[in-house]
Amino acid sequence: MNFTSALAPRVMSGPANDIGAFEFNSGVGVNENLSTENEISVYPNPSENYFNVDLKNNSINNSVIILYDVLGKEVKRQKISESKTNIQHDLQKGIYFYTISSDSEKIRSGKLIVQ
Repeated sequence: MNFTSALAPRVMSGPANDIGAFEFNSGVGVNENLSTENEISVYPNPSENYFNVDLKNNSINNSVIILYDVLGKEVKRQKISESKTNIQHDLQKGIYFYTISSDSEKIRSGKLIVQ
């Protein structure tokens, strides 16, 4: 059996200790700022049992926020009905990822920490 790996060793210059680690880009992650025009705030972060979404000058037409757990499972979906929306939740402590979309276009994504 012949195995190949897409992982490439990290090349370092200068004195370094080789610990046998590899660095790779899996293509999975969160883009915190999809556009500089979209000044959107999600706060407080960390959060306890609520957080606010402030769309500032952005359109709220058909806007929705979706929260995912670290496994990518959708755990909460809520329509954003005003430019500043308070969202109550009963999520367990942990790290969650969110996307905010308007008219089916993703306008922001990020990370929310629940304490």
